[in-house]
Amino acid sequence: MSDEAAAESDPKARQALDRAAGDYRSALGVLEQEYQTARVRLDSRTQKRWDESFARARSLIDASAQARNDPEERVRLLDGSAVMVRSLRHALEDSEEVAR
Repeated sequence: MSDEAAAESDPKARQALDRAAGDYRSALGVLEQEYQTARVRLDSRTQKRWDESFARARSLIDASAQARNDPEERVRLLDGSAVMVRSLRHALEDSEEVAR
C-alpha cells in the first residue's frame, strides 16, 4: 500500500488534517479581527494588498478542505496556509509598531 493510500484510509490522518485546517482558520479569524481594528490607520493601497492577502489565505484553507481525498495536496495547501498566516501575523505586528 502506498503512503498516499495509507493516509487516505487512515481516519486519524484525516482527522489531524481537519484539525490543522480548523486551527489555521481560527488563527486567520483572530488576525482578521486585529486587522479590522488597525485597517483605518492604513492607506488604501495597503488595505487593498492586505484584503487580497487575507482572501488568498482563506482560499488556501478552503481548498485544503476541498482536497479531502488527496492527503498530499492537503498537506501542501496547509503548508501554504501556515506561511500565509505567519506572514500576516508578522505584517500586522510590524504595522502596529509603525503606528506607535
